[in-house]
Amino acid sequence: IQVILNHNLAASPSELLVMINKTITQNIKKLEEDKYMTITVLACFNDNEFHFSGLHQDILIYRKETGKIEAIETQGMWIGIMDDLGGMVADDKFVLNTGDTMLLFTDGVTEAAITTNDNETMFGEEKIWQILQEKGDGPADGVRQTIVDELKGYVATDDITMLILKKTS
Repeated sequence: IQVILNHNLAASPSELLVMINKTITQNIKKLEEDKYMTITVLACFNDNEFHFSGLHQDILIYRKETGKIEAIETQGMWIGIMDDLGGMVADDKFVLNTGDTMLLFTDGVTEAAITTNDNETMFGEEKIWQILQEKGDGPADGVRQTIVDELKGYVATDDITMLILKKTS
């Protein structure tokens, strides 16, 4: 991904996905694996306008102005399944206003599970929404730390990755 990005700095997120997909698909075939990847590529312009493409978890934004969470659906296609994604991915955009907090996360967070009294419970998206609603008006690190603290005792079978951005000015 880094090599493709370095050689195509002016490419849109959807153009990058098409190029990245070709390489990932070839590598998966070489490994004789039946795998795919989910990914969302974001590019930031003018300090607050984000262009994005790809199919992954919804982008969650705590909106300071309303005190509510906006879920921005990602659309497109997984990568690694077919050689050419041309026409299957497109760019979309959103604005992050001053005071807004954006949360990106992998499904390893929501699918982490805890077993109590022989019942397995997943962390779930509802818990992510609840934490962002409660902590989204504060610093980004407060959102991160609360999620990390709440995950204690849960077992993850997939990667746990988060990115939290707070627009401060």
